Parts: sequence; structure tokens; C-alpha cells
Amino acid sequence: MSNSHPSYGLLESLVENIRDGMVVASKQQVLFANQAARELLGPVGGQVMKSALSSLSGAAVDRFETVLCNSQGQWVPVDWQRLEIDWSEQPAQLFILHDISARRSAEQQRRLLQRSIEASPNGMVIVDALAEDLPIRYVNPAFCRITGYTPEEVVGRNCRFLQGDERQQPERLLVRQAINNQQEVRVTLRNFRKDGTAFWNELVISPVPDERGKVTHFVSTQHDISMQLHAEQALAYNVSHDVLTSLPNLSLLRDRLTQALNISRRHNSQVALTVVNLDGFKAINSSLGLAAGDSLLIQVADRLLELMQAGDTLARLSADEFALLQPNVMAEDDVTGLVDELIVELALPYRPVPGGDPVYLTASAGIALSSAATKDASDLLRHASLAVRQAKGRGGDCYHWYTEIMNQRANRLVTLRKDIQDALDNNAFELYYQPIIDSSTGQCRSVEALLRWQHPQEGWLSPGEFLPIAESTGQMVPLGEWVLRRACMDARQLLDQGRTDHRVAVNISAAQFLRSDAAHSVAKALADSGLPARALELEIVESVVMGEDGERVREALLAIRAMGVGIVIDDFGAGGSGFSCLKQIPVTRIKIDPSFIRHIISDQNDAAITRGLIDMVHKLSMEVVAQGVEDEYQAAYLIRHKCDQLQGYFLGRPMGFEALSSFELQQDCARLFARAEKSGQEPSRTLLILDDEANILRSLQRLLRRDGYQILATTSASEAFKLLSSHRVQVVLSDQRMPEMNGTEFFSRVKQLHPGTVRIILSGYTDLDSVTDAINRGAIYKFLTKPWDDDQIREEVKQAFIYHAASDSEENGG
Repeated sequence: MSNSHPSYGLLESLVENIRDGMVVASKQQVLFANQAARELLGPVGGQVMKSALSSLSGAAVDRFETVLCNSQGQWVPVDWQRLEIDWSEQPAQLFILHDISARRSAEQQRRLLQRSIEASPNGMVIVDALAEDLPIRYVNPAFCRITGYTPEEVVGRNCRFLQGDERQQPERLLVRQAINNQQEVRVTLRNFRKDGTAFWNELVISPVPDERGKVTHFVSTQHDISMQLHAEQALAYNVSHDVLTSLPNLSLLRDRLTQALNISRRHNSQVALTVVNLDGFKAINSSLGLAAGDSLLIQVADRLLELMQAGDTLARLSADEFALLQPNVMAEDDVTGLVDELIVELALPYRPVPGGDPVYLTASAGIALSSAATKDASDLLRHASLAVRQAKGRGGDCYHWYTEIMNQRANRLVTLRKDIQDALDNNAFELYYQPIIDSSTGQCRSVEALLRWQHPQEGWLSPGEFLPIAESTGQMVPLGEWVLRRACMDARQLLDQGRTDHRVAVNISAAQFLRSDAAHSVAKALADSGLPARALELEIVESVVMGEDGERVREALLAIRAMGVGIVIDDFGAGGSGFSCLKQIPVTRIKIDPSFIRHIISDQNDAAITRGLIDMVHKLSMEVVAQGVEDEYQAAYLIRHKCDQLQGYFLGRPMGFEALSSFELQQDCARLFARAEKSGQEPSRTLLILDDEANILRSLQRLLRRDGYQILATTSASEAFKLLSSHRVQVVLSDQRMPEMNGTEFFSRVKQLHPGTVRIILSGYTDLDSVTDAINRGAIYKFLTKPWDDDQIREEVKQAFIYHAASDSEENGG
């Protein structure tokens, strides 16, 4: 076609703008290149185009796919074709170049997609949405692995065959609705493998539209979640059950308790909850080991299960605590009968170690019964827990019913815990000081620091009310350190006032040794206050030293004593360890427990123990303090028996620091110590007469006064003990028959309390057996009868004083 042909321009425009590159060349000379060719290979005559034509011209075939380097230096995949043509009436070659980058990319993506589907661990199925009954067109290898079927066995079939005979699963309706609505759906179906085993199939079905948006296929992904569901079920079971015993745990018990309470309200019945705690289980667990402890707990659970009725629930709450829920209780007997039986059953022997010795334990139970006031499950659980603590407090091996008083007490404890912390934060505690009096001088040598608290609502609270709470909540450590610091600062003020030999005693709790560095706290308190170590004493009870952490306590006490601080054993004799603790720690003083002082003037056992303690402690070069001295008779007795120091309300009540600065003994106390100083000058012949008949008492006084005796007379045995404790009596004359106690019993006690006295009994009754026995035991020196002969009784009393003087002289080596 010549350039002048009418269609030439149109043809040239079409060739120029066609998408494929077109190049006409003859003898390696480019005759024509359209725009697409120039964009791909660069300008006509350029090196890139020449190089491309050179490689294409020499090809052995007229069409193939290859890659060419374009004008930007990038390798481009092309489909090229070579044609022999005439160009301007000369032979030439037409090269048609088609950029196949997009096709290659699409093919790579398709192959990647196919490999991904085949490599997926999830089963994939494609079904034909346009064919009848939605036949399967494709399944991937994972589907075959999950189901056991080959592609040939499933292609062309509907997927419902996987459901076997379970065609009524509710989720199938969701699948049918989603397919009809051409929507995505996610369900879990129970399917069956080729071998008949079931598995849980998590299925996601999605519609696949064509280019026009018409849904032609559905694709589903399948995931075998059988193991996951099994794990979830096991986890759900473990969340609600105890692993060791397989019993319901606290969480499940709460649910069942809530249900039972709801039902009981509708049917006007009651719910009973019994919490059972094993007494002494921790000791068994520690001694025999965890495996034996677990075996024992399983045996306990088995025994309790045998006692349960239909509808009851047995749960394990903690290591050694179980709970019994009875949901429909009509009378208390329904509960107590079961609890009585379980306490007996649990007390029978166990064998946690095969072939080992039997092990015994008991159980405590707390019972709570629902009422109109019961709010929820937590209420009943709390009530039963309060009741079981009450049962354990009574020694265990018993049960206790919950009462509202327990609830009030528990609520008060919670409130007091908060109030204690507030008092600590606001410095609201106070220190009082109780004087400790030197028995030889009557002077206040030291004081004991005592914590006091005036509660903002309840007023002054006894330490016994708030200190145990502080011990249980960990507040005792900061509270104890506050007491130590404050006491040291106050003692420093007393020292500055001239009381150079004054000491302050501070009680230290077990918590301060176990939860803090006690030695460091003491050293810091001394340094901050400037108090000499000799002016401070620490009081501890025996149980702190002899407990499980005794070694740690002893190490701290040795370090504290090395500073020069005194160590005092408080309430000595009440802790159960006795004298062994005196060998293990550097004690400087002991304080006799008040229980031995309370009846010291009338109870021969208390008196003997106290005298023995005083003598023993002195031989160990320690000092003795008697606590709880409440009257002058106790004080006089202790002074006479060389007790070093006295403490008690008779000598001085606890007082604030200002009152302590000006403290002086009351007149009664002062007279007592003055009399003690003159005890060596008392008349050497003091006679005590005891008779419940006042006229006989007066007659004897008139008769015997003429012989120059100092006569003490009383109609009461208890008053006689007081007189004996406060005076140096040599001879005692007592009636035999008296309402408070008879004469032989009175003299038996006097012999133990005041063994140096000479004892004469006077009686108008012939109770010879008891009198003879008393004489044989040495409780009675002489027995005289009523009515008496004046001269005889005067002579017998005279001989009694002579006998006492001789005995006293012999004891003193005279």
C-alpha cells in the first residue's frame, strides 16, 4: 500500500497505537517501530533495540516466549512472533512483541494459591453452586488426611455423607440457610471419617462469585478441633473440680450453693452447709511427706462420699478442708445426724503408706443453716467457716453451729484491722508504764512499757482485744517498732531527770523476730534516742524461744545481749518449756507468771513453786520479778522469801509518762516496805490463834497475853493465811472444826507455806483419824482438847516457842 492510499493514514494510526510492540527490520536495520516497541526497547536505532533484534533474528523458530532487557535495564517476559513481509516492495521481517508480565504474574499467583491450598493443614472443599445437589469439585490433601477419603471417592458427592447417620444436627439448618442466602457461615459439626470414627469439624463456608458477581461455587475450610474440645472440656472440668480427689471445688460449690438457695426460697426449705477441717493434717503431711498426705486426703474424700445422700454435694475447699452441701433440709436433725456420723468415721485409722503404721486424725465441723437473712452463697460459706474456727478453738474433734454473735465478732475484727492501721498512721497509740519495785528498798527501779489505745468510737480497748489482730495481720512489726522507739525516748527523758539507775522493759513479739531484723531495730532505737543499752530490757515469752524458729530468735537475742541490753523471760512457768530456755539464751531476769502469785498465801503448791523458782534463779545469778501482786499479803510473803522485785496493781497501776515522772508509792505500800526493813526487830514470840467462835478466841487471847506474846487472832482461815504472810509467826494455835476448812487441812497447808511454824490443834471433837494422820505427817506439833486446862495450854504454848527457837537455832548452825 502506497503512502498515497486513502487508508494508509488509518492503518498507520492503528499500528502506532496497538498494545503489542511491532518492529519492521531488514538486514538488521530497523525500518519501523511503533510506540509500544519504543517504550519497551527504547528509541529506533538505540542499542537496546538493536541487541533485541539481533537475538530475535537469529532464533530457530518463528514464535516462542523469552525475556528481554528493556530500556530501563529490567528483564521483561515477552511472547514474540516473527513474520516475513514486504515493506516498501522490499523483503523484511515483522517482529510482534507481547508483554506477558501480567500473565506470568497471574500464573505464578495461581500456582502459589494452589500450592498453599494443598499445603494447608485445614481441609478445603470446593463445591459447584450451579450444579444439582452441590457436588464436590475439589478437595485438598488435608481433607483426605482428616477424613481418610481419597479425592476420587468424594468428588461428585454432596458433603452431607460426612455426617453419617447424624443428619439432625441443629447446625445443618444454619448451613442450609447460608447456602440459600449465598452468605458465609461458621458452624461446628460432628463428622465421621472413612473408618467410622467421629471427629468435631469446625467448618467455614464462603460463596465464590465469578467476574459478574454470580456465585458459581462454595469453598469450605475444615478444621478438626476434637483435641481442642477435649482439652477445653478437661480444662473446664479442672476449673470446677479438685485435681486430687475429683470432687467439686469452691467455684462449683458456689454455683450449686446459689442454685440451692434459689430453690429453697421458692419451696420454703433450708440449705445446710457444713465445713469440715482436718485436725492436725499439716503435721502428718510434714512428717510422712506429700505423697502420703495426698493418699490420706483421697481416703478422707472416699469416706465422706459414702455418707452423702442423693442430691448432696461434697467439695474440697483447700488442702485440709471440705464442704458438705445439703440442699433440702427440713430439720436440724437432718444435719446433726450426718455430722455426728462423719466425725466418728473420720476418726478411724488410716494407712496412707501401704504397709505402714496406722495414722489417726480427727475433724472439726462448722454448720451454717440458711435463713431469710442469708443473702447469697458467700454468706453461708462465711458463716460455716466462722463456725468451724469456733469448733477448732474448742480443741477439735467436734462440731459447732453458726450464731449471729460469731458474725458480729468477725465484722468487728475486720473493722479493728482497719482502725489499727489508721491508729498507726496517725500516731494514735499511747504508752503507759507500770512500776517494778525493788523489794529490799521499796524504790522503783524499772518500769514495763505497756501499749494502750483509746479507740475513737469504743474508748479504751484492752491490749488483749487488738494485739492478737495485729499479730495475725502483720501489723505487729510496725507497732512493736513504734513501742520500742517511744519507750527508748521516754526512758532517755527519765535519765536526763536524774534517774540514772532506771530501766525500761519492752515486750517483743515473735513476729518482730521472724519478720524483721530485731537486733537492727534495737540498735537503731538506742542510737536515735541516745539511751544507754543498760537502761533497756526486752521481755519475751518462753514460747518464742522454744518455737519452730527458736534458733533464729536465739541468734538475735545473743546479738542484742552483746549490746548490753537485758533479756527478761516474761510469764515464766506458763510457757511449758520450763528451765530449758534459761540454758539457751543469756537471760538477766525472769518474771514469774501471775497465776502462781494469785493464791500464793493460801495454796501450798503455788507457794512451793514460787519459792523454788526464786531459789533456783538466784543460784543462776539472775533476778526474779513477781507479777500480779494485788495485795499487801502477797507482797509481804514475796519479800520474806527474797523475791527481788514486785509488780502489780497493789504497788502501782500502769500510768502515763507524766504521772510516772512524779510516781511515789502509796502509803500502804510504803508502810509494808518500812515494816520489812524492821523485820529483824519484830518480837521473837508471835502467836497466831484461829477459832471460828469469837468468845473462845477472846478467852484464849486473855489467857495467853499474860505470858508476853504478840498475839494475832482471827475467826477465818483465809484471814489467817494473810496474817501468816505479813508477820513472822512462830506458833499457830487453831481449832479443829471450822466452817471454811477444818484444822488439820489448814495446818497441812501451813506446813507447806510456812514450814518453820509450830502448829497446835485444839478441838472439842474426837476426830482422831484425821488428827493422828496430820500428826504423823508432821503437820501438827500437839493436839489439845476442849475444854482446856489453863495451865496446861500455857505450858504447851511455852514449850512450842522453846521448840521453835531450838529448831531455828539448829537450822542456822547455832
